Amino acid sequence: MRTNFYYLEARYDARQSFYGKALVRIDETDTDYIKTLISYEQPIATINAGGEFHLLYEDGSITTGRHLKEFMRQANINPDRFKGRNIYEKAKKAEEATNNDQEDWSKVTNEELTEFFSKLKPITA
Repeated sequence: MRTNFYYLEARYDARQSFYGKALVRIDETDTDYIKTLISYEQPIATINAGGEFHLLYEDGSITTGRHLKEFMRQANINPDRFKGRNIYEKAKKAEEATNNDQEDWSKVTNEELTEFFSKLKPITA
């Protein structure tokens, strides 16, 4: 097993950087990997190559919540699709959805449906 670390980049967050406060640890074999978000030296969440997401810590700060939201988005999990009062509740629901091997379509927003249908082309005979 190989282990590497990199700083979490702010790709979706309004901030330009997380200033080294968030790391991603990658443990990989030839056929699989597990990425672990570490915020302020605390493991927060993991995701594996199969897309299974696990929330490890639910009582983080607002800044750790920003790190978690960024980690989820970079893993192609949109936290805004899940209902919750804060990012930790949304992450818990995302964990349930990704680990059940199915999408929770009850949480699809009207905007997502509108965007999806706007991309469809009419059928012509």
